[in-house]
Amino acid sequence: MSARTLYTILFFLCLLTGCLFTVFNTNPDTLTLVLKDRKLTILTTRNPAVYYTYNSNPMGLEYDLAKAFARHLGCELQVKTPDFSKQLDELYAREGDFLATGLIIPDNRQEKLRLSKHYMTVNQVVVFHRDTPGIKDVNDLNGRVVHVKEDSAHHRLLEEINRNGGSINIVSYRDIPAQALIRMVEQKQIEMTVVGSHIATVCRRYYPEIKIGFSLSDNQPISWAVRREDKKLLKEMNRFLETFLESREFQTIYDQYYIDPDAFDYVDLRTFHERIETRLPDYEAVIKRESERFGFDWPLIAAMIYQESHFDPDAVSKTGVRGIMQVTLETAKEMGIKNRLDPEESIRCGVEYLYKLYERFDDIPDDHDKLMLALASYNIGYGHVRDAQDIAIQMKKDPLSWISLKDTLPMLRKKKFYKQTRYGYARGHEPVKYVERILSYQDILKKKIIEASI
Repeated sequence: MSARTLYTILFFLCLLTGCLFTVFNTNPDTLTLVLKDRKLTILTTRNPAVYYTYNSNPMGLEYDLAKAFARHLGCELQVKTPDFSKQLDELYAREGDFLATGLIIPDNRQEKLRLSKHYMTVNQVVVFHRDTPGIKDVNDLNGRVVHVKEDSAHHRLLEEINRNGGSINIVSYRDIPAQALIRMVEQKQIEMTVVGSHIATVCRRYYPEIKIGFSLSDNQPISWAVRREDKKLLKEMNRFLETFLESREFQTIYDQYYIDPDAFDYVDLRTFHERIETRLPDYEAVIKRESERFGFDWPLIAAMIYQESHFDPDAVSKTGVRGIMQVTLETAKEMGIKNRLDPEESIRCGVEYLYKLYERFDDIPDDHDKLMLALASYNIGYGHVRDAQDIAIQMKKDPLSWISLKDTLPMLRKKKFYKQTRYGYARGHEPVKYVERILSYQDILKKKIIEASI
């Protein structure tokens, strides 16, 4: 056979091989399919720090972040919540487009995945009951029983500690949520667990008897994950995150779920949980009625009332304001209320006045920002909030954003700023704490409602 004939045969074999590859590799990449179908499906986990539903509405940082990504792609977001042990299989079975679990991804899983740019770093922390003595560092775990999710990053970390000379008794559970382990700690069913610090921080509000101890590892990235071959989807994902993580929208989402963990101490949280059981039932019906009348979430109003008076109809503030919603005489007169000390009248007046403040911020396009400014106004006064907006303008911040006003309201204490304002000096740090506390109390109530419905 001549060399020319051989080259000709090889050429056609190569051509045929290319054609066969094209025939048997016709599946488009995930990003192309997502854009074609206009549907983006995430695989996630049910967790108060990740994804949950309240009043049939999906919520959670992972959900909100994924929803923003779906909007960026022009797609509808769909959510699936397989067990932890099945997530990888479902991803590779193309039951979902990427993992968005809000969890530290262990090394053995990372080998099968490509990770996005991280959007949060967390620590792996030990969580135990407040009554548990002698837990100060990793050496105190030797000989003790620590309960964790099987095959999780926490499980593997404890195994590594034991390989390096530790003697921790590890008990692992298949597919158990971190929140369930934390609840078991509070109920003294187990002594301790290890979870991500972000989950522990959120759950401390729900379970005030737990204590968040020392870190076993620091700065662990929380990322999304795609199949190894989905390079195009990963590239678009990172392009989105690069911009979105610097946006006001992301900061608003983050603040909604991760309120300053130092804003509450043990006594604050325990008292609130106790008052939910002993005092809230006396006023729940009127709170629900008035909240519905003005379109507010009733746990928000209940949280606001607790912040004002701890559900005490005879409460008196330092400035002499009285009643369950601390309605001033001037406000009561403005709203046509005769007896502000009557709990039902006070609640009706307070909710209606909050709605009136809400409506006055009709120049604010975002409903969340609008509500935050209305709450701040209830605490410090409408005029001072408008002053803080003026300061925001001077500082080239967005005056319509609660994120901006969290910075500028405290400036009303400084002469440099308040002397230029219409309403003058104000203790502007107080409404910031006021709003954050209300949001946290609201979150606790929502969690109790969710648990009661299961």
